[in-house]
Amino acid sequence: MFKSAVDTWLLAILLANVEWAEGEETATKTSAPCVDREQWTNLVINLGEGIETSHDQNILVRPSVFAKIKEEPTYGCVLQKIFEFYDRVLQRSGENYTDVRHFARRLRKCLLPVPCPKVCRRLYKKAKSTSMNETSESESLEPKKVAVLQIQKLQQALEQLDDVKTREKAIVELTALDFYLPKSQEEDSTGTKCPKKQNRKSKPKKQASLKRQRCS
Repeated sequence: MFKSAVDTWLLAILLANVEWAEGEETATKTSAPCVDREQWTNLVINLGEGIETSHDQNILVRPSVFAKIKEEPTYGCVLQKIFEFYDRVLQRSGENYTDVRHFARRLRKCLLPVPCPKVCRRLYKKAKSTSMNETSESESLEPKKVAVLQIQKLQQALEQLDDVKTREKAIVELTALDFYLPKSQEEDSTGTKCPKKQNRKSKPKKQASLKRQRCS
């Protein structure tokens, strides 16, 4: 069962080929030199060896579903929560995962797009105020709902970290983390697109123009 689960995650990585779009207004990330992604893959590929886990109630949404938010403003918000979640998981899992935890932190520093604050606040509030429906994870799910669902899954798993089965499932899914990250620091150097600010001064100017017309 374990081998089948790991093979599924690795296959998702190999089949992933997402094109990235660059926006005019973006949230930039750190310019720190990135770590060797191949080294990361070699470090985590055998982490789940000997762990038996089920296919149901996955913590990370399926790769094909997650791909919908990679070019959305919510991407940085979700990715930030994924890194925070795994930092907690690896901390709770003991000294055997110390190297993996440090490496994951280095990945976060060089690859995490700086989240759009307002977008993140709205997303986290939405995830907290709505109930999670496990059956809603489908290919037809809208990007915004995918982001909400992923945040909810991470929060649910955090609340269950005392359960060794939850930590083991998280470790197995960590082997596929590379898919959820930007393809590379160079190819995604501008980060994710943030909504543009509206010019609030335009409305008073229009009102002043109307007032002058009435007086003439």
